Amino acid sequence: REKDGKRRRLYTDMRIEEKALEELEEVLERGLTTEIEEVVLAVTARAAPDPYYHAIERMGDKEVCIAHLRQEGREVKRLLVTEDFDGFYDAVKRFFLNFTFLSTEFKADKEIGIAAVTQFGNAVEYLSAELRADKGIGLVAVKQNGLAVRHLSVELRADKDVGLASVTQDGMAIIQLSVELRIDKDVGLAAVTQYGLAVNYVPLRLKADKTVCLAAVEQNGLAVQHISVELKGDKDVGLAAVREYGLSVEYLSKELRADKEVGLVAVTNCGMAIRHLSRELREDKDCLLYTSPSPRDGLLSRM
Repeated sequence: REKDGKRRRLYTDMRIEEKALEELEEVLERGLTTEIEEVVLAVTARAAPDPYYHAIERMGDKEVCIAHLRQEGREVKRLLVTEDFDGFYDAVKRFFLNFTFLSTEFKADKEIGIAAVTQFGNAVEYLSAELRADKGIGLVAVKQNGLAVRHLSVELRADKDVGLASVTQDGMAIIQLSVELRIDKDVGLAAVTQYGLAVNYVPLRLKADKTVCLAAVEQNGLAVQHISVELKGDKDVGLAAVREYGLSVEYLSKELRADKEVGLVAVTNCGMAIRHLSRELREDKDCLLYTSPSPRDGLLSRM
């Protein structure tokens, strides 16, 4: 009776795919000597979650679980470094699939939680509500993947330390933060420094802040299209933008598009930028020298 109960729990917990279940039935009909090993053999090559996690849960070995999480994380990183992208995506999918099927008790364990989010910040999504509200785990998660902040508690999404850590890792994480943090200059500056286009998601007050906007266009020249009208006419901001990406001159004020210094920097960076300059600069000999290595290409860039 006890063995039958264990079998039923294995069916329920592992949620094995239909084909794997058929194979497992055959194993069960033959009789089990060591239940866990037979189940592992039955589903090893299937798309069902890796039974290893369930096996170690039955044995109650938390340390083995933590070691396995770390090993899988190292394997994923190795595949990424070696540019084995097919293997990388399969390994990531396997990691999350397996982690999802851990018991409620294991998902509420802080040591296991830290081991998981250290490898993949987004694993915090599958932890217990208590751990998703734990600042220590939240910081570890967002430092690994800034966007993991979206899975944290409301309180942690309003915590400045967590917010700064998340946008420092991924500027776009600012979208997931509380309103109070999104209007905070320190958070906004950290976000656009990491990813310039995040300036599109800061409040108008920060889009008109020269320090924030300079940091944004220095990281990505195209960020200039999202800043205030006044700063689109600021020469320091304009020069920083076209220095990073010449074609961003298109989004500068009319006065800056007629400024020779800005124009020269833009066409030096990208010859095709000449099409966005004023008529006078499009006919300027100095600007034409930088448009392309050949006269024919230079003519095309003026069209």
